[in-house]
This record gives sequence, C-alpha cells and structure tokens, in this order.
Amino acid sequence: MGYNGTDAFQYLPVEASSWSVTNNSQTYTFQIRPDVYFANGYNVTAYTIWFSYVREIYTNPPSGVASSNWNYLTANYNDWFAATCGNAEPWGLVNAIQAASGIQAGTNCKADSNFLNNMLSNFDPTNATQQAVMAYSHQAYIAPNATTFIIRTVQPYGLLLSDIAGFSGSHTVDPVFVDAHGGVANNTACAFCQTNANPGTGPYYIKSVASGLSELILQKSPHYWASTASGQLKPGLPWTLAPAKIAVIDIKYAPPVTVVYHDFGTNAAQLSGAAVAGSIGIGQWGDMYSAYQYKQYFNSAQLLYDAGPGDFANYLGMNSQMFPTNITAFREAVYYSMNYTAFIQTQLYFNGKEYGSPMLGPAQPSMGALYNPGNLPLPAQNLPLAMKYLAQAGDEGHFYVVLPNGTSIGDTSGPQLSPVKMIYVAPLTPFQQTQIEIYQASMASIGISFASQGVTAGVYDADIATPSTTPPLVNIAWGLDYPDPWLQQMVCFYETGCHLPSWINNSTLTALIGGAAFNPNSQEQLAALKQLYVDALAGAFYVWQPYQDNVMWVQPYVKGIYWNPYTFYYYNLIYYAPVTVP
Repeated sequence: MGYNGTDAFQYLPVEASSWSVTNNSQTYTFQIRPDVYFANGYNVTAYTIWFSYVREIYTNPPSGVASSNWNYLTANYNDWFAATCGNAEPWGLVNAIQAASGIQAGTNCKADSNFLNNMLSNFDPTNATQQAVMAYSHQAYIAPNATTFIIRTVQPYGLLLSDIAGFSGSHTVDPVFVDAHGGVANNTACAFCQTNANPGTGPYYIKSVASGLSELILQKSPHYWASTASGQLKPGLPWTLAPAKIAVIDIKYAPPVTVVYHDFGTNAAQLSGAAVAGSIGIGQWGDMYSAYQYKQYFNSAQLLYDAGPGDFANYLGMNSQMFPTNITAFREAVYYSMNYTAFIQTQLYFNGKEYGSPMLGPAQPSMGALYNPGNLPLPAQNLPLAMKYLAQAGDEGHFYVVLPNGTSIGDTSGPQLSPVKMIYVAPLTPFQQTQIEIYQASMASIGISFASQGVTAGVYDADIATPSTTPPLVNIAWGLDYPDPWLQQMVCFYETGCHLPSWINNSTLTALIGGAAFNPNSQEQLAALKQLYVDALAGAFYVWQPYQDNVMWVQPYVKGIYWNPYTFYYYNLIYYAPVTVP
C-alpha cells in the first residue's frame, strides 16, 4: 500500500487490493493481488511478503523496516530468546518453527538459526513445512495462503498503515533474487544487495547504482504488472500506479554546486533540489537563476515549484541536565531571545516570497491536524520576557550576565556567566552558518555569549552519548520516515532513548507519550498531543526554527510533479509538455 499522492494520511492499495483492521488495532489483514510481478517476471504472493518482512528483521540491516520504530511492535528484541541467542526475529516465529518442524528452536539457538537460514535461503512456498511455519496463527507475520497476509502487533497501534506506506516499495523483495545472491543469514545484511538493487514491483527498476550512491539510473519496467499492453494504467488501479511516461530517470545525489548550476542552466537537468536548505540553498538561488540560459523567456517564479512543508525540523537542542541549560528559566530566556524573523528573512525569503513559516515543534506542519493541535502561539522574539527569565535563571543558578547597555541582571554576587558551549556537525553549509550567526546575535542581545565548535559526525555521536558529555547547546536537524508523531518524534524528543541532545527525563511526559503512542483511539491521541504541546512549550527544551518548504527548480516543460515529504517524487507521473515562448 502507499500514500494517496501528496496526502500522507490517506492510503491507496498497491500490492494489496484491500485490508482490514481488527482486534483493537492489533491485527491487520491484507488481501494480496494475484497479478503483481517483480520486474524479472516472478509473481508476488502473500508468501513473498512474509519472506520479506521476516528477512528484514532477521538480517537486522541498517535501514528499512528493522530500523523503523514500529518493528518493536512485531519483533522479539526484549525477550529471553533474543538476549540469549542474539537473533532478532518476529515474535512467535520460534514457536511456529517448533510446531511445524518439531525442532526445539526455543531452547536451541543454533537449531533456530540453522532452520531459518536454510528456509529463507531456499525459500519454497510449496514446501509443506515452510507453509506450516508461515500459516502458524500466533506470530507477528502470518501467510495462511497465497493471497492473505496478516500482521499482528504486540500492542494496539493505530498508525501501522502510515508506517507501511512510508516505507512503500522497500518492504517486498524477490526471494529468488535474494537466494541467488548469497541467501539469508541471521544478523547479516546481504552484501550483494547493498550495491545491486532488488528487481522491485514498481513502474521503474533500478538499472545501475554508482559508487557511494552518487548516481542512480531508473529504467522504465518493460513488464510492469499495472500496465496494459498499450501502456495505460489497468482499470481499477490507483492513479499513483500509472506506468512510467519517461523511459530513463538519471538521479545525481548531492553533486557540486557548480554542476547543479550548469546542468539546470543548460537544460541538461530537468529538475533540481527539493529543499531550501540543500546543496542549493535559498542563498544560492540568485546564482542558480543567473546561470539559467533561458531567463529571457522565463522568470525565476516560473521555474520554482513549491511543494509545501517538508518533514525536517531544524532546532537548537538544550541539554536539560547540564548547566546552565538545566535551569528552565534559562532555556525560556534563550527561546524568547531568538530573532525568528531573521531566520525567515535570511533563509526562507526570495524575490518577495517566503518559502516557510514559523514552526512550533516538535511535529511539523506536514502532519496536518497533528501539528500544533491546540493552536498555541508560534515562536516569536520577546526580549523583555527573555531578560525577565534570564534574571530569574541567574538568581537560581547564582550567576549574572551583562546586557548590551551595561546593565547586569541575575545574581551579581556570583560569577559572570561564561560562554556557553554549542556544537554542530562540520562542515557547515551556508544555511547552517546563517543559523549560528542568528543564534549568536540573538543571545548576545540578552548578554549570553556562546562558544561554537564544529565536530565530525563521529565526535558528535560520542559527545551526545550521555547527558554529562553533551554540551549545553547542540544545533541539529531531525527528519521523519513516516508521519507518526509519537514513535517518530515524541519518544525521541521528550525521552532519553534516542540520545537527542536535550536529555529530557520527565516522568509526566514519559507517561503521556507511552499512553498515547499505543492508544488506537485517534481522538484521545489528539487530546494527549495537545497536552504534550503545552507541557513541552512550558519546558522550553528546544528552539524551533521556521520550517522550510520543499522547493525545487523545474524546467517549464516538466509537468506532473507530485511530492510527498515521506516518499518524495512519483517519478512515474512526471511527463514533458511543449512550452510556447515569445
């Protein structure tokens, strides 16, 4: 299944023709279409999907289902078997193996892994034992027949469909392809599959992948199951499954700025960029347009396509367990000192138009009704209030600061506040450099100075590993895989498990998040989200920067662009149309 185009909260049937949700949102039953095929001609069945889901958790790869939050609702990561054997498996699978084969897999780690390695590396849905394993009714993934696939979660989870759609296309792999290229082994990613793409079931297949994923070539699938013989979409199928209109898509990831200017400017590239803060940030848009060789015919507004809010949040995290950001009033002072207007004017403004807006995190505007459901005030600079909080923080923390006009506030019997340390991952982009300059100027307006330091990604990970090693201020961004505010954001932003820099240890927030994340009642979830926004704003753990629209440069003859912030482009819907110039 997949999203309904740009709408991430409506779903369309893809490999499944329909689905049902029962058992208090713990059982999801999918009816699999009988006529879905991989690009290599092999048929997709419920058995194929069972193989794919089990394999992805069992091999424990660095991305995909096994790296998403919801896999903890279907896997056995915390039970005795996982701790003893080190095997990540869907819950109940070990019992399915015992029931179908007689092997005492639950008490014999080697027997369990040997059986699964052999089954998944020699996958044969016609084998009676393998069928019995897949049909076993008390496990996470069940395939009782070739057209029915069932997911059973260990807790109620109302957003599973959104999660699946967010990973649309990455779930289903061809067992024949996998088994022909090394098979399956527990806790071992397929080395061949890391650089050679699975055939896939979509309108394109991946023809080639350049070293370091710098370039990807998509080729129109010649045997696309959703296409008629004449190349049209088969009747009754969702519009997002339309056959590809452009035969080859050449995607270059993060090329040098000069290459981007040249390729788009000379019409070698038809589409460039998907954010205002990317390699071609909004600060480079003037240069981008200057390099365009057809500007006598088209102004910049005719080339810019604004797809709306993205799924990234840029923020300044404040360590709630490190002085001085462990003082709530200090964090509130920083929050209200920020010149949010400057962020927009310097980072999100081009030729008279704003490509973003103030954002109150943690959810992004792309989440629709889940964003700021209580309609709380958006972040805005308020220097008198910031100074009031800072004076309060100084009294509490026994320090003082000197305002630009020479006035001291806080506890003047204590020491003057030293520069506050802030880290960021180097090297800085021009966008990030502007962020830090705004931080510095904003905090200086209330007498706070900070010492910023660029670090490598490895040093950054080590620094934020514990509250005591995390600096008071950390500049970072956070992106989503799917629109689940609870397991994708709140559990990380307002707890400690994800090692985000604020290190919030608040029992009230933890209980609120834990209760709401697995509550299938959407209205009760929304009420909990409203309360969390109130509590989070009061804690002032983050400075939320304005959100950025997903903006791309598009040649005037390119049409049919649909952008989803979680699955990106629908390449199959893009087409060319003649354009008349004066």
